Amino acid sequence: MQRARRLYLYFVSAISLIALGTGLARLLTNLFERISDALRGTAIVSGDTEAFRREASLVIAIIVVSLPIWLLHWWLAERATGGDSAQANTERTAPERALYLSGVLFVSFVILLTSSSSFLSVLVRELAGDRLWDNPSALPDSLAMMIMAASIWGYHAHVRQRDERLGAGLAESTVLPRLYLYLATVIAALVMLTGVGHLLGVTAQAIFDAGPFVSDRRWWVSGLADGLGGAVAGLALWSLHMAVGNALVARPDALGDRERRSALRRLALYALTFIGLAVSLFFLSRGLEQVLRALLDASHGSEGFGFRVADPLLRVLPFAGAWYFFGRRVIAEADRAGEATDQATVRRIYSYGIALIGLAAGAGGLAGTLAALFHRLAGETRPIFEGIDPWKDDLSRMLPIAMFGTAAWLWQSHRVGRWVESNPDVERTNIVRRVYVYVSLAGSVVAVLVSLALIIYKVLTAILNVGTESLGRELSTPGGVFLVAAAVLTYHALLLRSDLAARPEAVEESRRLLLEITLPPGIDLDEIANQVAQGLPEGSRVRLLTPTKSEAAPEPPLSDGEQGVSHAG
Repeated sequence: MQRARRLYLYFVSAISLIALGTGLARLLTNLFERISDALRGTAIVSGDTEAFRREASLVIAIIVVSLPIWLLHWWLAERATGGDSAQANTERTAPERALYLSGVLFVSFVILLTSSSSFLSVLVRELAGDRLWDNPSALPDSLAMMIMAASIWGYHAHVRQRDERLGAGLAESTVLPRLYLYLATVIAALVMLTGVGHLLGVTAQAIFDAGPFVSDRRWWVSGLADGLGGAVAGLALWSLHMAVGNALVARPDALGDRERRSALRRLALYALTFIGLAVSLFFLSRGLEQVLRALLDASHGSEGFGFRVADPLLRVLPFAGAWYFFGRRVIAEADRAGEATDQATVRRIYSYGIALIGLAAGAGGLAGTLAALFHRLAGETRPIFEGIDPWKDDLSRMLPIAMFGTAAWLWQSHRVGRWVESNPDVERTNIVRRVYVYVSLAGSVVAVLVSLALIIYKVLTAILNVGTESLGRELSTPGGVFLVAAAVLTYHALLLRSDLAARPEAVEESRRLLLEITLPPGIDLDEIANQVAQGLPEGSRVRLLTPTKSEAAPEPPLSDGEQGVSHAG
């Protein structure tokens, strides 16, 4: 009954809150548009006034209907959580309440992040005088959405924090709120990193004078506005959510201990670490790609060589910093946990995760490099992109990925190899190593099967003469993929075989036989035990159990799991 009541209250509260938020946002937008028109000195025609009144009537009607409904149902839900009774604690820790709060927080967070980023971007354009920017309603609209989302988010965040202070933080229903907290942390961090990277790209354009030429426009305004909006909005919300998570981890009580062991927190830190690594490898490869294009005379585009190299090398900085910061963070938190097993597991996930990313990038880049070389050996084709040969274009793009990916894989493989040498029994059998090996095997098996099927298909089409112009060029890509995937498959299959072979052999447990002998009084028990032991196989052991006074009573029969032999003397 209580669950049905909670489902009803929180469902109606959510629906009415959506309607209320939509109405408030539209009402604020219309109000801010009027203020903006007054500040700009824009004349208001009669048609605009009539449309404003019609929309104002609609949104006011929505607010008048939805506000009392939300207030009533939310008051009923909140009333049940008041006090220190067991029933109030049950209501605070109810999964329906956690679902409602987490859903409202996430939706309002997304709206707040996008609207604040848009507001800052539009504000920069307005202040910088971007003459090609002509959207007078963008600023009022984004400001209204930001105020509405911030109000809803702030209130419900306060409610959730209050519930946790009253004991809801230790309940099983904390999964959804924690999922929101760390998902929002990851999203805000990525928006921040992307915005900073965009700002660094604009900086590279300014340094090398590589901005696009558009008449009567300062080219840097658009890039600066977009980058600054994402960087500032992402930084503010990431800092806020990260601070909440850090405060939970720093608590000395059971809640803090639980948070330090939280799988969701570590998953978020790992996600940011590995995303930072993957994007860093991408931008570093882009920088080296431009160097190879210059060497192979395969450059295209109007930008100069300096900008083409500097742009990715500047954009890599925030993501490389994220890789270092979050990687160190997750290891440091594991160290504070104090358990050696936990610390070792965290380090294994970090190293094998980097190795897996490096392996994927290195294998993909090497397959593309081999495909480009096979394509070149198969014969010339029509150039693309301002006379550039396709094989040069592919080689310039894929070889850097192969180099940096392989370097990351070798780096962590060497580190893991040292662990295996120092403690082979543990390192060869841990679950993290098994997951890495099996994921590598699964990916390589799929690549081998797909590439081999394509090779057979291309060969058959050539034999049947059904449209294949050059068999060598047709086989270049699947052939490169097959060779690399087969090598990865072979290596990791041998690795798995060596791990399985190195496992210590299971020692067969000794069988136990309980023998009951009834002897007449006065018999030397030790002598009888020695006589029994002499007739047993080598390695057997006889243990004489000292009888107690309680054993004078008749003993119950032996259980089915024990073997007994009775001998009457």
